[in-house]
Amino acid sequence: MVTNKQIQKSKELANLFEDYKKSKMPPTKFCEERDIHTSKFYYWKKRFESKGIAGLIDQRKGTPYKITEMERAFIQKTKVTKRLKSGKDIAEMTKKKFNKPITRQHANNILRELGLNDPVGRKTGKPIKKTRVLKT
Repeated sequence: MVTNKQIQKSKELANLFEDYKKSKMPPTKFCEERDIHTSKFYYWKKRFESKGIAGLIDQRKGTPYKITEMERAFIQKTKVTKRLKSGKDIAEMTKKKFNKPITRQHANNILRELGLNDPVGRKTGKPIKKTRVLKT
């Protein structure tokens, strides 16, 4: 399914290549003026020349999904009630409850946004190692 945003972006890229042809500049100079990375320019140029404007539409596979407010609330409630659960544990619990793939990173991002992420290094209640002091 092609979205309006994808169509708009492909039209913008097509206009960019029309501008490039009209400018008669070398690709590197054109990209420098437009602040475009040359490898990205060549990638899209190749697709545009082979398939036309249809080649500029994003062809990524997979199903994009968004985390709903209900899932976000579940993640927040789980972390508040079960403080020692990690992002991985919460992601697995969310996946089981809502039957939707939630990765560990998604859960950690939400926890960070909510200010509930764990400090790096150790969990609460875990003893700190004693360090040995060197004598001089």
